[in-house]
Amino acid sequence: LFNIPISKINNVKDEEMTNNEKEKIEYISAMLNYGLPGMEANERVQILLDTLIEEFHLSISNIAKMINVEEDELLTFKENGSIKKEIELKICVNLVMLNFILNQK
Repeated sequence: LFNIPISKINNVKDEEMTNNEKEKIEYISAMLNYGLPGMEANERVQILLDTLIEEFHLSISNIAKMINVEEDELLTFKENGSIKKEIELKICVNLVMLNFILNQK
């Protein structure tokens, strides 16, 4: 949806859109309307962390440096351990931003 020009969305005619574009719009619309029930925010970020490690072959140490947290704090977060809320918030926000930056096309 975000990769489709607004002018194209505003002047939508079924024959002008590819099936892939239609599927993207339907998927993103559903997520925007219904959210991701049944999953806590930190669980989503833990999935993002695992994805960053796998897709970009990054280590916990590298990611910790990129998001400006201590490596042991990030490890504790990854293992679902107990950490201070402000550290958890910092990890979550910075991992979402890192994911956004690394996945720009």
